[in-house]
Amino acid sequence: MRISQKNLLIFLIIVVMLGVAGYLLYQNNEKANNPTYDFEMKDLGLKMKITGDIQDLLYIPKDLSGNKVVLFSTKKLEQKGGLNCSVVTGAIGVIELRQNVDVKSLPSPYLVKAGDTYVMYSSPQSPCSDDKSTQELQEKQLQSMKKALKTLEKI
Repeated sequence: MRISQKNLLIFLIIVVMLGVAGYLLYQNNEKANNPTYDFEMKDLGLKMKITGDIQDLLYIPKDLSGNKVVLFSTKKLEQKGGLNCSVVTGAIGVIELRQNVDVKSLPSPYLVKAGDTYVMYSSPQSPCSDDKSTQELQEKQLQSMKKALKTLEKI
């Protein structure tokens, strides 16, 4: 039995359409399972979109050598890991806010511009806890934080 080119083309089109439909369905399901929330840092004039796993995000802004530094953690990570995983340690990262700088002088691969402010993100150098499940939570939240910072903008 020979398959004509026309039938083969129709078959390939159907397979591609099913693949695209499956991908779109998967993407829609992912968004439903991990919704985003607007997180505003009004005192800093910034906002970003965060996912549900860091919706209890905490931050502390500090002035350090004339630059604004912001430390991050979550309530869940603090409760699970104690003081070493608290917001004062920057358990899921630290950002530094700078204005009017030479971008080439900023070494971070996580550099975002929000309005006229450059935001440089630094990850913690080590896990905040020896507990394996706390380390896994911290790593998951670190990845979510990096994604959220890509949506950072001025209020």
